[in-house]
Parts: sequence; structure tokens; C-alpha cells
Amino acid sequence: MSFIKNYLVSMLLCFPLSVFACAYHIGGESEDGPILPGSTDLVFNTFYAQQKGSIDTLEPLEGMQGYFRVSWWLNLLFQQLENAGIHNAYVVIADVQLWSKMGEKTQFNRGIDIEAPEDRSNTIMLSEAALSALVTETIDIPQAINLGLLRVYQDNLGFTGKLLQSRHHS
Repeated sequence: MSFIKNYLVSMLLCFPLSVFACAYHIGGESEDGPILPGSTDLVFNTFYAQQKGSIDTLEPLEGMQGYFRVSWWLNLLFQQLENAGIHNAYVVIADVQLWSKMGEKTQFNRGIDIEAPEDRSNTIMLSEAALSALVTETIDIPQAINLGLLRVYQDNLGFTGKLLQSRHHS
């Protein structure tokens, strides 16, 4: 277990994170460093979960195909978050640096591929592969949190507690 994690870390350190980022976002973040504190660990946890078979490896898509796929998945995630009692939040796909915002109960209050907000507290972070696993119901939100695949940055609104109590109902 430790060997695999050390191997992944050493492999990832050989490449900048931008190598793994998809080219379909317009966000204004630097590709030189982490998007938020804890996002690098989240990306490492994703690679580790894929290596262990906890989640599937994601087929990379770029351009409009990648954008449409992640947009669809984000809208499905927003429904899961609303079911957990979260109605206003920023969501960032850390490995591709794609920011989104969900608003109160209407699709018109949602934004996908927005500029990074100034106040990033209460931001839900996950990777694209974790997003895929959530919307395909390979894992649920509490499992994603426990595996380190989903985190809330500066959670002063209690999002993590709400998410840990949530269960996806088909």
C-alpha cells in the first residue's frame, strides 16, 4: 500500500499538474500550483483509489466533449448536493481547475466553468474521476469523503456534516 502511494507521488512529481489537466476549461488559475490547500492530496487520493480499484480510471476527454461530459456530471452532482441540504456552494474539479457554482434550487442559478471566486471558503473540491464515480453511483458522497476524494475547503457552514449524513436514493 505504502509502496503504491510512494510510487504515485514520485511519478506525479515528475510531471506538472498541468499535464493531467484537461484543456476544456477557461478558469483563471495558475497551473503551477494547487488550486486550493488540500487539492493536491485530493488528486493523489484519486490516483490511489483508481490503483486500488475503488473507482474506475476515467477515459480522458478534451475540448467540447470533455466540457459537455463534466457539465452534465456537475448538474447531476448538484442534485445530489441539494438532496443533502446544500443549496449554495462553489464546486471545483481540482485536477482540471474547473470552477462551478450551484444556487438556490433552479438551474438558472448555476454556473459551470466560472472564474474562481475571491472568497473560496465552503468550496466543495473533488476530482473529475471522483465526480464520475459519484454520478455513476460507484461510490456515494460519504464514501468519497472517507476516501479523501471529496473535501470541503474552510467548511464553516457545516457542509461536510450534511454530506456525511447523505445517502443517494435511486
